[in-house]
Amino acid sequence: MDHHHHMDMHHKGHHPHHLWEMPPAANLPPVNFTITNCGDPNTDYVVVKKAEVTSPMPIHPGDYLTGSFEVSIVNDMTSLSAAVTIEKQMTESQWIKIPCLGEVGSCNYPDVCSLLSQVPAEQCKEVLQQDCECPIKAKDIKMDNIKFGPIPSLPSMLSGNFRVTVDAMETSTSKRAACYIITASVSA
Repeated sequence: MDHHHHMDMHHKGHHPHHLWEMPPAANLPPVNFTITNCGDPNTDYVVVKKAEVTSPMPIHPGDYLTGSFEVSIVNDMTSLSAAVTIEKQMTESQWIKIPCLGEVGSCNYPDVCSLLSQVPAEQCKEVLQQDCECPIKAKDIKMDNIKFGPIPSLPSMLSGNFRVTVDAMETSTSKRAACYIITASVSA
């Protein structure tokens, strides 16, 4: 399939070279927001007890995301790594993985603590209910009818139904911090 690629250099504009950049094959209905545990809530350091998003799917740029969340951070965490996999739905049954593009996409983050400084401090503090830096202290977090946003505009290729798997480790103890699979629908 790749033997035509050298020809593309002469064409103007962007051709979707990758399957994940293409629009979905069918007009797929938006998926609901769901969050599923792929770890063990009895031993993981972070347990999501409740996650309800009340905003309708798909999420549009400029929208605010509203919902209620309950999360237990069971143990202090001094260092964290995370593996993130993002899949896009192409047909009823087919989801394809989006590669790691810089720091976005299906990427490994060996040092999550250093990335926390890039998150807006006030928003982060509101969520974690503590300063956004490691160690992250054990805490029960409860947020009712919280409003996040506005959602930034996204490239059109990020329109559609997505499934995101986040698998995080507490690296100083080599214990799993959390593993969750989230589905959501985004409109660019």
